[in-house]
Amino acid sequence: MKFFVAREVLERRDQSFRLVLPADEHSWLAPRAQQAIDYLRAGGFDVQGDLGELIPAPVPSSRRPDDVDETAVAALLTEVLALTLVEMGRRQGDVRWTGARSVDVEDAGD
Repeated sequence: MKFFVAREVLERRDQSFRLVLPADEHSWLAPRAQQAIDYLRAGGFDVQGDLGELIPAPVPSSRRPDDVDETAVAALLTEVLALTLVEMGRRQGDVRWTGARSVDVEDAGD
């Protein structure tokens, strides 16, 4: 389920901003990336592409992940839940619910 939500729901939705690593966090990441590059070079691994591309470039952002308020989280959760239920229904096709219902199906016109 978590992979469905991540790949099929969250990655496909339009975001109002791009989530990037804050500039003050970049100072620890660049040296760590260089360590990984040094390890790969020293290990004799058959690497395709330029290892230098593993060093992250700072990207300006006016928003940090911690800046999201509870209202935005609740709105996203509602959207994720709705899309997940729609997708589960699509995947089940003609499989019908046979469990208990809160209304009589015959009376509801179903």
